[in-house]
Amino acid sequence: MQRVADDPNQPELMALGETGILFADLSGYSQLVYQCVGDEARLQRLGLALFRLFNDASADHPDVSVEGYAGDGFLALAHGKRPAKAIYDFATTVHDRFDKDVKSLLLNLGFRVSVSLRTGMHTGKVWRMPMRETLADDITPMAVNLSDAIVVASRVVTGQTCRRFGLAVTRTCYKRLMLAGGKDIREPDEVIQDRNQYPEPVEVYRLTDEEHALIKGR
Repeated sequence: MQRVADDPNQPELMALGETGILFADLSGYSQLVYQCVGDEARLQRLGLALFRLFNDASADHPDVSVEGYAGDGFLALAHGKRPAKAIYDFATTVHDRFDKDVKSLLLNLGFRVSVSLRTGMHTGKVWRMPMRETLADDITPMAVNLSDAIVVASRVVTGQTCRRFGLAVTRTCYKRLMLAGGKDIREPDEVIQDRNQYPEPVEVYRLTDEEHALIKGR
């Protein structure tokens, strides 16, 4: 991490460098919590499911930090020499946890609600500024992450490719995962465009079974 400014009277803005970025979103959560809020036993079961999915999510991934949780998802950042691969490995771990330990709990709450986990990934430069002075024993310091790349990742998770297949990546992230460098790659599965808010379209890729196997084998 590189410090951008050296002014003792201003918060310290740190450059995190090239970073892997993941947005995770639990589709169907709003309907579930609405149905469970009046039933303590079901609310406890819903809380247990989210605990299993989110608790210490980055424990086995030292290059990944979970930046903040909402009721139905979180933002995670991956650092190190291979940030795209690190955030991909983390995403697949979270999906495996959801499929094996969480989905069955959510589907057994007694409501007909479609529940799925969506993760959108991108890579780019990120800067961090603390909201307050961090104490020595402060495990979860408050900070603001500044990055247009985070905005792009948030758009991926709301796209149709991510909604349909559960996991999607940007062109930048895809090329890094495939070690494409300056090589040509296939056409994107989706191009997200919103000219009113974001002038640049976002090319989005779903990863095929063959591509997953190639990435995991490295």
